[in-house]
Amino acid sequence: MFDQLNRVVKKFKDMDVNFLAINLQDSKAEIIKFLNTSPFYFDQIADGGIIIHNSFFYNGSYPATFVIDQNLRIIKAFNGWSPDESIKNNIDKILIPLIKRALL
Repeated sequence: MFDQLNRVVKKFKDMDVNFLAINLQDSKAEIIKFLNTSPFYFDQIADGGIIIHNSFFYNGSYPATFVIDQNLRIIKAFNGWSPDESIKNNIDKILIPLIKRALL
């Protein structure tokens, strides 16, 4: 999954797009330890459960991936883990077009 999301980060690296991983309960130390073995190019926020609930008013299941507009409105949410091929298809057919449209 992370390889596919890292591919999106690389694709939009020179554009006005931010990629954040908001970890609900993981501490900064836990995140750093994880990233040492599993590279993930999103900016990381530790202990971010309150951000998800209070800023984005999201109470769904986790893990989740969001496309959020400039007004902090969730445009699209993807829930759970999927096989890499399913993730690749969702990214190519749904996520990338949503990001491109939001940049217009």
